[in-house]
Amino acid sequence: MNSNSQLPDDFQDTYISFFDDASSDEVYTHCKRELVQAIWKLLLDEKFMHAYKYGIVVRCGDGITRRVFPRFFTYSADYPEK
Repeated sequence: MNSNSQLPDDFQDTYISFFDDASSDEVYTHCKRELVQAIWKLLLDEKFMHAYKYGIVVRCGDGITRRVFPRFFTYSADYPEK
């Protein structure tokens, strides 16, 4: 799997083994979306959400202790409709 939300190379082979036919473009797009959503669910677990809301106290490189709030920033250029 590469970094731009692609399904595994053997996706069609696996799909065919279950359904005796290749997936349509719509099914493939749906599966990619489901993959992305599953990854977000893993990333946004309880521990991350706690840190998101309350921050994490860390000692920075300059020796000062600070409370930082982790955030994700996304770039959706792969999705022209957005």
